[in-house]
Amino acid sequence: MKKFLFLLLLLSNTIVFSQPYQEYNHQQALINENGKYQINIAVMFKAVDNLYKHAQEYPLKFDNKQDANNAYRDLQILIKTFDYIKQEKIIGKFSSQDKFNFELGHARLFLMAHNFDMPNMMKKADEHYQKLIKNNPNNGKLYAEYGGFLSNSMRIKQGEEYLQKAIQLGEKQSYLQLGMNYLIQDKKQLAIETLEQYQKYYPKNTETAKIIQAIKSGNIQKNSK
Repeated sequence: MKKFLFLLLLLSNTIVFSQPYQEYNHQQALINENGKYQINIAVMFKAVDNLYKHAQEYPLKFDNKQDANNAYRDLQILIKTFDYIKQEKIIGKFSSQDKFNFELGHARLFLMAHNFDMPNMMKKADEHYQKLIKNNPNNGKLYAEYGGFLSNSMRIKQGEEYLQKAIQLGEKQSYLQLGMNYLIQDKKQLAIETLEQYQKYYPKNTETAKIIQAIKSGNIQKNSK
């Protein structure tokens, strides 16, 4: 997978991980009742959330190669399990909230699989996020998340549309990614203005000021990987 990255984009990450990746124990997601197994979906949701902290964007955030390998293995298991639950229509037994969480988790699994360079996963992630947004048109977090994915997969203009909608729906943290999108397109003044809007809402993120200053001074290095 070829990605073009701004080194400054790495500074914009608001979450820094130092803790190791916690492996997923599939057996804990199975409830044995008199020899009959049922799925503990809450355990699976927690595993997806844990994976997402480390693999929601490129570059991946793992302390070491072993953690990344374990996460890759867990991701494959979770995708197969989610696919099975959907195929067997087990999801029909879930509450409305669990159905939403399941569909979001499924979308995130494909997003992360794309970031791990698994083939044909971008299209699946797109399909799942677009369906989620269609069914939840006023959920700003979905627009923000999908806009971030589009941007991280270098579909910058498409990402802009979703990030702008996310901001309209109250997700002000999307100003950060939107500002970086403008920067990637060399729209420096627009990038500065957008990042300054982010700074108003999140003044504790001191890296934003560094990014703004670097843009103003012209100290931006473009890197390809």
